[in-house]
Amino acid sequence: MTFIITKMKILQLVILCLSGKVVFGRENGAPSDPKACDHMVPGHLDPVPIPSKDLSRTPYEVKAEIDGSYVRLSVSGLVSVAGFLIQARQTSNSPAIGEFKLESQSNNSIARYQTCGKEFPQFSSITHTNSNSKPNLTFLWRPIANRAKNINVTFYATLAQSHEIFWVKQPSNEINILDINGTPGRPLIPFWTLSSLVVAFMIHSL
Repeated sequence: MTFIITKMKILQLVILCLSGKVVFGRENGAPSDPKACDHMVPGHLDPVPIPSKDLSRTPYEVKAEIDGSYVRLSVSGLVSVAGFLIQARQTSNSPAIGEFKLESQSNNSIARYQTCGKEFPQFSSITHTNSNSKPNLTFLWRPIANRAKNINVTFYATLAQSHEIFWVKQPSNEINILDINGTPGRPLIPFWTLSSLVVAFMIHSL
């Protein structure tokens, strides 16, 4: 009788561990859930939801730089990244916008597009493909709507050091859409207009 009970307990423990792997393990990226895409919280359980760490103590830096018609986003830090979910937004609570470019072999090995639902542009969210340590991350992003509008974009990254340690919606520096080269409607001063202004200024200074 004791042997049967012991076997049942072992079986229950195995089932619990396997189910925990499915629920808790995010080895292939963030869940394909519109709510998860919206609030960008991993939903890690142990067995209750694990809270995010304080952003003021994050070991990571999220930096955005204009690179031609794209924005180059980089994530670096004192420790490696195990998992991530990254989006570009106007504010922390607004929808994701634009699209990421995952064409290089190095990017495809660590990142994939996240399926978020109809409310999100098709390539507006990226997440990890494995839980291996990643010393740094670099991705390209571009606007696909509101390209001629004077709006600022901030990249928000949920970064996981491990299952228990993660930071939600860490922001980058702001980028203005009109500062990106190749953007239709970018206000440029024609050369002849600029020359006329210089001549007028010189005459006025005499």
